Amino acid sequence: MEEEKDVLDFMNPGIELVVGIVVLLVFSLLGTATAYAYANWASNGMGLQGTLHDLVENNTLTNRDIVRYSNLLVHLFAFTLASIVVAWFVSKRRWVKYLKLNRIPRLHWFVFGVTLILVSLPFISLSYWINMQLPLPEWAVRIEDETSAMLEAMLTMNSPMELVSNLLVMAMVPAIGEELLFRGIILQYFEKLLKREHLAVWITAFIFSAIHFQFEGFIPRFLLGAILGYLFVWSRSIWVPIAAHFFFNGSQVAAKYFMDIEIEKANEISPNWIAGISSLVLSGIIINYLYNKRKEDETSRIK
Repeated sequence: MEEEKDVLDFMNPGIELVVGIVVLLVFSLLGTATAYAYANWASNGMGLQGTLHDLVENNTLTNRDIVRYSNLLVHLFAFTLASIVVAWFVSKRRWVKYLKLNRIPRLHWFVFGVTLILVSLPFISLSYWINMQLPLPEWAVRIEDETSAMLEAMLTMNSPMELVSNLLVMAMVPAIGEELLFRGIILQYFEKLLKREHLAVWITAFIFSAIHFQFEGFIPRFLLGAILGYLFVWSRSIWVPIAAHFFFNGSQVAAKYFMDIEIEKANEISPNWIAGISSLVLSGIIINYLYNKRKEDETSRIK
């Protein structure tokens, strides 16, 4: 039996790029407008900007929830819905197949995908510390400070319900939406355009990190993006990077709630070089295993 094409090729790459950019811009604007309308209603006229400004000084549950669910709305429109619409246009309505949502991989992909994220955490933490040593311009430092203050306020969790809310808003929805966009749309676009799998993975990882506008975490997010990219191209299922991405985000939310640990803050203090290098070696072993399993899976599909 002939192996099924992994990347559906229905549209001219130039037209696909234009469609993708237009859809992403439109849905980003729709998401922003919806979030502002919601925040204005929920804050009794204070609005999203006013709530964000008040959040740092007045970190109440109401303010936190307004910011959380405003972020949720933006993310649903700009990432999840936009990705589905782009895939619908590109694949002539076969968007589920295009995004690899129809492929449920074998259990070992989920187990080793999540294990890879867990094992790689010390090395990613070390890369965060290295990133912190790089000088940043004043405007970038100001953006970092504002973002950190907002995230710190959002990560304040005084009840199990807030933990659930944050797992939804800061872990599950970003994992789904960002993987649909970056791995399901952007990575596959570069795969078709360049015909080079590795280059597509690393270009997408760069875009993934850059679009977050968190400069002090650019290198670790770049490495995370590469890991998620390889999990996608080797498993040929979007569910594997979604599961790994959710585990990465969710572990940080859970660490903050149960142990009051901010992983990024902890990484600023003192790097553990032994743990970081050991993590890199173990990650390499798991990556090599998954690469070999990918070959086995391809062989079994062809047969």
